[in-house]
Amino acid sequence: MSGAPARPAARRWPPAWLRPRLHQRARPRDPLVRPLPYPFLGAVALSNDIEFTSFALFEALMAFMNSRGPTPLGPGLGLEVASSLFFYSAHPYTFSYFQGTAADAPPGPHAARLGEYLRAGWIDTNHAYGDFDFTGGCTRAHAARALETLARQGVTLDVFTNHGTEHNTQNIGADAPYHRGDVPGDPAWHADLLRQAGCRFVWTDSLKVDRTPPRGLENRLRTLASDMLGLVDPARRTPREVLRPLALQDGGPMTGFIRVAGTGENAPNLGNMGQQLARLGLRRLYSGWGVAVLYQHLGVAVRQAGRCHAAEVAALARDPRPLEPLRELAREADAGRLWVAGTARLLRYLEMIARVTVRPAGPGVLDVDPGPGADASDPQAALQGLTIFVPDATTTLRLRGRELAVTRNGPDARGRHSVSIPLRKPEDIWT
Repeated sequence: MSGAPARPAARRWPPAWLRPRLHQRARPRDPLVRPLPYPFLGAVALSNDIEFTSFALFEALMAFMNSRGPTPLGPGLGLEVASSLFFYSAHPYTFSYFQGTAADAPPGPHAARLGEYLRAGWIDTNHAYGDFDFTGGCTRAHAARALETLARQGVTLDVFTNHGTEHNTQNIGADAPYHRGDVPGDPAWHADLLRQAGCRFVWTDSLKVDRTPPRGLENRLRTLASDMLGLVDPARRTPREVLRPLALQDGGPMTGFIRVAGTGENAPNLGNMGQQLARLGLRRLYSGWGVAVLYQHLGVAVRQAGRCHAAEVAALARDPRPLEPLRELAREADAGRLWVAGTARLLRYLEMIARVTVRPAGPGVLDVDPGPGADASDPQAALQGLTIFVPDATTTLRLRGRELAVTRNGPDARGRHSVSIPLRKPEDIWT
């Protein structure tokens, strides 16, 4: 005799199709450009802030997420999740490239290994140079030392993200009075050095989307009606695109980018990543070429009573349930629905498709114009992932008279044929 019938799943309110959208959309300039690389329908990058991360956890997590081999956390998932880095740290619970917070601090014990991550592209984000929470003291000299270290290794970090408490005066953007990293003449000023070093994308504190559902039926109905009628405060509207022009306080231009939180009270962490993905809604992401840069702290197991508790390798090996959201991403990626990309790679891709145009150049030939400011030194690298809808799988692509190497794709989930510039995954540095 069978047991009691299973209860139907509880219905969430509002239904998915009426919930405020958290993600943005990939928007190519040219209608012949497929919004995302074949065969993907949606894209996600995990923008990982590195605080509370031990080096042992960093190594284990990066291998688990990005390799296919055995790791301390189980078989690798084969994703592409890059990370941020602290060059300096005032606190022992977070590793850093240099030992301590002095501008002339010696390299730490993990510097050589971190160099491998940097050169391979698995670290793509400068997280405000360092963790100066509760101590302060980051100066232009700290920034210059970090950027010179990168230059000697032939590395450019395309992404800069703000960090932490009001003691981190190296933060940039007009979001808060203590942000002094882009104020000329301030001891913490470094934005000019950042631009000279080739940084292209900046996240400041206000470039964040959350939209936690309101509590109480009356508030839910009021919010739903406002959203549907377009009466919502413009500041609460979900931005339509990830990238946006950003003028820093020194007047210099940069490109800002939106990060998605989706967890409400606490900053996203490994413990609430499942909630974050549920709020994002992958199926909804797929319905309109959706893109999301997820704001994350993979080194934090949970935040309780205002305190962050660091994740540990041994605890995750004993109880791997917090890793299930990463496995969900891997299942979707392996099924060809979700492109999981490094933050810098995804931002570069979105920037690229917003410039590219395509025009016929004879029977079975399309000319690709990468647009102003494009890197012409290695077009196969600069155009990675570019996918063009074509009527005939034999179509060739040319750039300035030279044929581009492409892969030829069968019909995608929407029945359209295409050709693509192949993606180059970063080197596997764990085997």
